[in-house]
Amino acid sequence: MKKTNLVFFFLIFASQLLFSNIFSSYKKVSVVKTKYFDVIFPSNSTNTADKIIQNADNLFDCACEEFQLEKKFRMPIVITKDSDKFSAEYTPAPYNRIIIYDGIPAWNNPHEDKTLFILKKAIIEAVASSKKNKLMMKFNPIHIMKEFF
Repeated sequence: MKKTNLVFFFLIFASQLLFSNIFSSYKKVSVVKTKYFDVIFPSNSTNTADKIIQNADNLFDCACEEFQLEKKFRMPIVITKDSDKFSAEYTPAPYNRIIIYDGIPAWNNPHEDKTLFILKKAIIEAVASSKKNKLMMKFNPIHIMKEFF
């Protein structure tokens, strides 16, 4: 039984190492912690990171209130320039995170802030997913590792 647990733990740990790479090459990154997020970004994405740092917690609070989520959680937001397209995505595998691809914006509407628009969409997706699937949150590899350490 202990061998099975050890193999299971190793597979979870290995999946994080294999599938969590976001940057295409080595970059020096900065990490800023907010109330709910760890914003990870390279130095050439400082402007985007500043907007996210200032607004992410408020957007998360609004989404949690809208979906009536009682238990709030922390999650990383990773900003990368490794794409030509300006977009964002929420992904629960191998752990919950939001990835912002800080490329060239697809539209130029001066009345809309594209960064906040795509961030809000990704945060709503993350909150809706965690509300819908509480079992997935319970077996998230990050939460399992916290129990061991």
